[in-house]
Amino acid sequence: MIIKLFFLLFFINSCLGSFNLMCSFDFVDDLCTCRFLIYNPDGSNDYTIGGNPITNCSFNDTIQVISSGKSFNIPSVICDRFPMLEILQMEGLEISTLDPNPFLNCRMLKTLNLGYNNISEIIPYTFMNTKLESLDFHSNSLEKLDPNAFFNLGQLKVLVLQNNPGIILPEKIFDPLLGLVSLNLRDCNLLDKNAGWFGKLKNLTDLNLSVNSFTTIPNYAFRNLTNLVNLDMSVGKITSIASNSFTYNVNLKTLRINNNNLTALGANIFDSLGNLEILSLSMNNFTAVTSNIFKPLVSLRKLSCSGCNIRDIKTEWFETSRNLDSVDLSCNQISHIPVNTFTSINQLKFLYINSNSISNLNSRSFGNLNSLYTLDARDNIIYEIDHYFMNQSTVMKHASFSGNDCAELNTDNFMEDKTNVMQQMTGCFDNFDKIKIELETYNSTLFDWHNIRPNDDWQALRVRIQAAENAHIGLTDSLDRGDPLVEIHIGERDNRDSSIYERGERVLLDNEHRRLNENEMRTFIIGWKFGIVMVYEEAERFPFMAHFIREPFPVNFFGLRTKINTYNSQKKATWNVSRIQGNEMLSLLQFYKQLMNK
Repeated sequence: MIIKLFFLLFFINSCLGSFNLMCSFDFVDDLCTCRFLIYNPDGSNDYTIGGNPITNCSFNDTIQVISSGKSFNIPSVICDRFPMLEILQMEGLEISTLDPNPFLNCRMLKTLNLGYNNISEIIPYTFMNTKLESLDFHSNSLEKLDPNAFFNLGQLKVLVLQNNPGIILPEKIFDPLLGLVSLNLRDCNLLDKNAGWFGKLKNLTDLNLSVNSFTTIPNYAFRNLTNLVNLDMSVGKITSIASNSFTYNVNLKTLRINNNNLTALGANIFDSLGNLEILSLSMNNFTAVTSNIFKPLVSLRKLSCSGCNIRDIKTEWFETSRNLDSVDLSCNQISHIPVNTFTSINQLKFLYINSNSISNLNSRSFGNLNSLYTLDARDNIIYEIDHYFMNQSTVMKHASFSGNDCAELNTDNFMEDKTNVMQQMTGCFDNFDKIKIELETYNSTLFDWHNIRPNDDWQALRVRIQAAENAHIGLTDSLDRGDPLVEIHIGERDNRDSSIYERGERVLLDNEHRRLNENEMRTFIIGWKFGIVMVYEEAERFPFMAHFIREPFPVNFFGLRTKINTYNSQKKATWNVSRIQGNEMLSLLQFYKQLMNK
């Protein structure tokens, strides 16, 4: 009915030789606003605007005009009728042309939205009398722009040219826009990123170049954009980015280059981006990512590398990114998370490792997870999980393990239902506890650490060692301590002594036998229960060292190292370590019971 009435009024007005637009006054966001419906397919300028003002909102008070309907052009009467007009919304009217000087009397105009129209040309000097701060031409049919299209718009802050796939930009088209802060060139089918476009845009903070067709980013591509904060080049066809592309963009905080065709990143590409907080690299096809690629990103908070064909994680990636709170490594080909990968990140809240080929989760890879809120490990081949890895969580809410070999569960209330969830994961923990380690250690002051699930019962390891001297086993509750709480040294002093140390102090010495042999494996049993530690040689009924721990602690980690008293760092020890369980414990327990009864 309203539409019929509109066309009836339009017909009556056209018969009278003029067109009357009826303004409906209202307050929108506290702004005096005029809304009118227009039907002007022929581009007439012969209009008058009428309407019934309301209190404090008349033609002379109008700040905003919102038009709907259809019009070939923008009638100049709009600017003539509203002398205080600051905001003009003419989106989706099928406007095809801008007449000369349609904004001649819009001297207060600050915001102009002409999105979703059919405009193909911007006549030179069109906006020279305005005070435009925001200009939106998204989703039009703009073609080659005249170099003076934005003449006298030095105060413009926001320019949106998004979704104009036929647009051609002259080299210095943006030179008049000295105050420009945000430029949106998304989906413009740009074949090249012309450095001349940005020569005068020193105040630009936001640049959107996403969904375009250029393939390379050359060195110093954004050299004049020294205040750039957000750069989006996602969903494009980029195959290479030069190592010095971002050298001058030290203020950059967000960089999105996801969904391109990148296969590699230059080793120094992020060297200048110490202030970067968000980096999205997802959906590229990296064949290799160098070890120190993320080292300069000391302020990084969010990293997304989903769907990048990544096979190997480098332990160096996150060493300096201590502020990371979100890491997405989903949908890759990762099979293993190395020791210490995430240990430097204490604020990690969101971790996505779903849809990979990961077989185990080990707390030595993750460190302190007290801040972890969401863990998504779905659709891997996880067979074993370190009990300590899950048990240390204090704030986790979302945990997803469906589609794995040993766990089929998802929960959105992990802490509230922790006991039940941990019970469902018993199979994963049991698999992890079947310790079997084969490795070599070279002369070092550092231990090679491994997890073991703590409990209140007796625990023991069978440790087979081939070494000339100084094979050390450490026991501790936390890797944050540095030195172990208890150290067992076998073959000290050129293989003459063996000792137990508690908190750095030697508390027991054995010097009866040379217990190591560099030409053959020797087997020892290291056993402990809360408050006591004992060391046997295999097949012996009694330990050759036993010590009551003065300050008992739960053993969560054991470490192995070789500390040869020689400058030859190539000297090594070969280790074979397995856990003793079930009936194998019985003979050990006999001596323990005798000791406790004394």
